[in-house]
Amino acid sequence: MKREYLGMCILGLIFLSIVTVNSEGVKGPYADEVYIEIRDSLDNAIVGVASGEFDMCNDPLEGTKYDSLPETITSNIYTVANCQFSTDILLNPCTGDDGSPVVSFEGTDWFNVTGDKEIRYAFNFLINRQYIIDNIYSGYAYPMYGAVDVNQPCHGELQQVYEELGLTRTGDEQSAIQTINNRMEYWATQLSGRLEKVPDPGSPTGYWWYFDGNLLEFNAMIRIEDERLEIGRYVADQIEKCGIQVIRQEGEFLALVDIVYFNDPKTGPPDNWNMYTDGWGHGMTLFPEVAITLMYAPWYGNMPGRQEENWWNYTHNDLDTLTKKLVNGIVSGTQEYWNLCRQSYKLGIQEAVRVFLTSSWEQSPVNNEVTGICYNPYKGIVGRWTFITARTLDNELKTITFNIRQFSYPKNPCFLNYFLGNLGTYFLRPICDRGVEKNPNNGELFPFRADYTVEKSFHFEENNIIGDMNVPSSAIIYDPVNNVWQEVGSGHKAVSKVTYDFKFSNWHNGYPMSMVDVRYYMAWGFEWASEDGEGDKYYNEMWSHVMSEKLNDIEGIVFLDEDTIEIYGNYQHPGSDNIIARYFDFFPQFPWHIYEAMDYLIENGGPITGNDYNYEEFIDLLDPNMMPDLKAVLQHFIDTDYVPNIIEDCVTVNEAKTGYQACINWIALYNHALISNGPFYMEIYDPDNMFIILKAFRDPTYPYGPEDWDTMFETVDSQITMTVTNDSIQLREDAEISANGITTGTLAKFTTDPSRVNAENSIEKYVDVYVPEISCTNQIEIRVYYDESMLNGLDENSLKLYWYDGNSWKECSNTGVNTVENYVWALVDDTTTPSLKELLGTPFSGFGNPLTAKIVSFKPVVMHRLNEVNELLSEIEEKLPDNISEDIQALLDKAQEHIDNANKTGNPVYANNELLKAIELLNDISTQL
Repeated sequence: MKREYLGMCILGLIFLSIVTVNSEGVKGPYADEVYIEIRDSLDNAIVGVASGEFDMCNDPLEGTKYDSLPETITSNIYTVANCQFSTDILLNPCTGDDGSPVVSFEGTDWFNVTGDKEIRYAFNFLINRQYIIDNIYSGYAYPMYGAVDVNQPCHGELQQVYEELGLTRTGDEQSAIQTINNRMEYWATQLSGRLEKVPDPGSPTGYWWYFDGNLLEFNAMIRIEDERLEIGRYVADQIEKCGIQVIRQEGEFLALVDIVYFNDPKTGPPDNWNMYTDGWGHGMTLFPEVAITLMYAPWYGNMPGRQEENWWNYTHNDLDTLTKKLVNGIVSGTQEYWNLCRQSYKLGIQEAVRVFLTSSWEQSPVNNEVTGICYNPYKGIVGRWTFITARTLDNELKTITFNIRQFSYPKNPCFLNYFLGNLGTYFLRPICDRGVEKNPNNGELFPFRADYTVEKSFHFEENNIIGDMNVPSSAIIYDPVNNVWQEVGSGHKAVSKVTYDFKFSNWHNGYPMSMVDVRYYMAWGFEWASEDGEGDKYYNEMWSHVMSEKLNDIEGIVFLDEDTIEIYGNYQHPGSDNIIARYFDFFPQFPWHIYEAMDYLIENGGPITGNDYNYEEFIDLLDPNMMPDLKAVLQHFIDTDYVPNIIEDCVTVNEAKTGYQACINWIALYNHALISNGPFYMEIYDPDNMFIILKAFRDPTYPYGPEDWDTMFETVDSQITMTVTNDSIQLREDAEISANGITTGTLAKFTTDPSRVNAENSIEKYVDVYVPEISCTNQIEIRVYYDESMLNGLDENSLKLYWYDGNSWKECSNTGVNTVENYVWALVDDTTTPSLKELLGTPFSGFGNPLTAKIVSFKPVVMHRLNEVNELLSEIEEKLPDNISEDIQALLDKAQEHIDNANKTGNPVYANNELLKAIELLNDISTQL
């Protein structure tokens, strides 16, 4: 016992010097391994995280799951908020040929209530969003009136649209019912008795509407997996207040989405639909044109009819014109850009094919021992960067996630854009790198595996953007019909040019990436997006839908050297050159050898199994049943000295064969072919037992290591989100916010200074305040707590709260310090700086003035005290008996506490005082012994 205790004392003195893990030269993420367990239920996820069985739950959980948890659980976790999931109702706008709601299908007429635009728009007022928030989400949601929710950084530019339309949280039920009744009466008159009211005491209104003598039925497709079940039932009850009987068809995703999205909207009873409880996951965006287009514009293919031939299709020329200008960059500047966004947004809301209701906020539990997470204030820990930046004591990250189609979609390039954006977030995104990535802290795109420069030169002619930049005649483009690279020739102009300087590394299988991969990937992209004729095996409709417009925008490509490429194209964005760089980013996801082997299987079938293959279903790089065929094809390539013609001028036979063999060796070792380029690789993929293991890619050619993530992103080690109603929320002992009124706030603590400016005179505690919904509060107080050890020679009475505005730290306009309770405070309202509107992920910290005394003069004193402590410890070690009395033990504990306090501070004055207290106790111990 004597030796163990003295060891702890001496250890405390050793740690007066800062000790850090030496990660110099190490590549890849912090964690050596990520374990992902996939379960059919997350009912016990919070308990599992709190107990240490798991480090975090990848999926956000409903806020109500945390409300009644005992402190024994909540004290062991912190939560990270997720606000990315929105709900809306999709309404069938199908009309007859004459524009009326009477739709003919296979010789039978049916009346489509939601074919009337005014009725659809009235749903915005028929539905009380606040009722849904309070009674279905128990307060854990925000109201949504359009496709861009209040948590998005760009939302402020669109806020005025809601005010112009008079949209409110509570709606106006009576006005909406009156509007719907007026429109139904109008159509009853127009249809000369085919539409009529029939008294019925079972109706909430005392009557039901009938069409052609039959009860008019409103078919509501209601999802059952989450709150949309209760939302659907509530909306159905509201509709019946208008005398329209609702048939509630409740079911899961696959059953209902097939009826709504993959059927002709004019399909008649009993297979027709009027309403679907839709839901969407969103990423953070600074510019909303894609969200507006996706959710409202017919041309994009996400509206009823989906641009399918021979189906009824929703059309709106104005929405198409406006959104095409936005998406294609036919905009002169930011002012015109935002005006067009507001115009199209307003039209989309008024058309009311989609009526948005709420954005829910949920919380992911994280064990207290996990630090350094780079989180997204909008999506929380959902995303690639969480696994890459998270730190644990054992360098292993154990996670749990929900089994929702995680294993059901094929993992191949044609599905990759969809898969990486949604289902594969947890285990594919950390594996695959892109040239241009998105910063999770603020939504900004930034150079990752490619440095780049963007040049633009263009003018407008009517609704067309005309390039003024000369494309070199020696630039090349891929011809998918003749399967060759060819020069573009003279006379070509481009809107923009992006020069990429790629940061290549080895692939996960050890074979080096090169410009050959880029050249092949671009040719492959052209080939599979182009249908050369009927029955073209090298054409994929999904890939074409995603990529064809981008590929058509390319005017020419110049391969400058072994890692540099120029792409000339017809695309620009008025708000960000980074978006242009992302648009033309062709950093490959897989080695060209794997692409070529997959294509061979599609054309020729499996040489071992005899199976047919296609990208829609059967090509799956993680399917062990496909691996014998894939290995056989790669071996065939080796045996025949095969090199694809599209790269035969830039790779030798031996180089190609080495790559084929590296892929074969990988498949033999891991029984899958998901070979990529990111900071993790897939070690185990076991869908039968529902778990996945990712391993850190420590290859020295990988361009980033743990120390790089700290400089690249803001990371947190704790966070809390909850509703504030004339009350406060507190983040452990670190910070607190309180509000007049009601709002929802998020507090997070950064591990380092998020500003990267190395500001002086800070207490070195940095917190983030995120309060997106401020309509029901007029003032928020922010408190950041400190103790004396954090003053570092600062005058405590001079402390003020500062905020980081994106460029520098600035003093809050209404701030002060409470030296009794040890916190720095600031009051924030509409008139202060920062204002309430600026609390969208805003860093705060306490700053003060240095004391007039020369703190440096105390440093020699501290070293003297340190020597004195060491001498006393040596003396006591010789005197301590084997069995230490309780009194002596208590004194040793107290001395150790003061030593620890000295360890934690960089303030020599405070350290000197703590060591003096320890010396006094150690002298007392020595005397008693």
